[in-house]
Amino acid sequence: MVELEDAGEAELREAYPGLREQVTSDSLEVLTAGALPLNQDFDETAEGDLFRAEVVSLPLALMLLIFVFGSLVAAGMPLGVGALAVFGGFVGTLLLARLMDVSIYATNIVTMIGLGVAIDYSLFVVSRFREEVSSRPVPEALSRTMATAGRAITFSGLTVAIGLLGLLFFDLYGIDSMGVAGTIVVALSVFYGLTFLPALLAVLGPRVNALRLPFVRPEGRTGHGLWPRLARAVMARPWRVLLPVTALLILLGSPVLHLKLSLGDHTVLPERSESRRGAELLKEQFPAAARAP
Repeated sequence: MVELEDAGEAELREAYPGLREQVTSDSLEVLTAGALPLNQDFDETAEGDLFRAEVVSLPLALMLLIFVFGSLVAAGMPLGVGALAVFGGFVGTLLLARLMDVSIYATNIVTMIGLGVAIDYSLFVVSRFREEVSSRPVPEALSRTMATAGRAITFSGLTVAIGLLGLLFFDLYGIDSMGVAGTIVVALSVFYGLTFLPALLAVLGPRVNALRLPFVRPEGRTGHGLWPRLARAVMARPWRVLLPVTALLILLGSPVLHLKLSLGDHTVLPERSESRRGAELLKEQFPAAARAP
């Protein structure tokens, strides 16, 4: 058994849950406060948020993709690439933890950016391939797809990765690991979008449109759908669209002017969290404790 007086932070965090279970009372409500309980609640809250995000976002993304493509096969491919990228991002983050301190929120970054970027990039590739394969042989259609959509996602991925790596220059604990974790999952999204996805499209060919849903009719290349009409309307009156849209964006972004940044404390946890309740009770009953721990 590790002597707690000589234990490091990692050993203390590992030992805390077992020690907390031993602290019970039949007549008193026991609350814990301090760094270890806060870190424990931060970890549990982040894991719970991550699980809820996956439960909500994945089915919603699938429904939107089905609406866009009108085919279960085409809709499932971007979602599959997103799942692969997120899984690889988790593995990369785990390996990263062997080299540097990694924030618990890095897993949230991997899920959020991984799903968004991977699905977005795969959507470009699959959409372009469906257009090309309708009038060309599969090899030529795939070649044109990668020369256009493939090039676009490559440059976009490089831009996003460079932006995330900029977090390395912020002198805040954990921010650098979040940037590296985000860069890993973006790189994997581009990698799978340029390798796994084209290989799968080459195998499927025209069958990428299989399992069509009769009640969903995706727009073809007729030029008479919603998006072509919207594009023509914007191009016909660019200034009439630019000015009100810019004003709307400024209005939506106005709360940033009142944004106050600080390090996280117990107040960012849910009110039911034990460490937050303990910290608030300690501050209320023993206000001098915060100044003289």
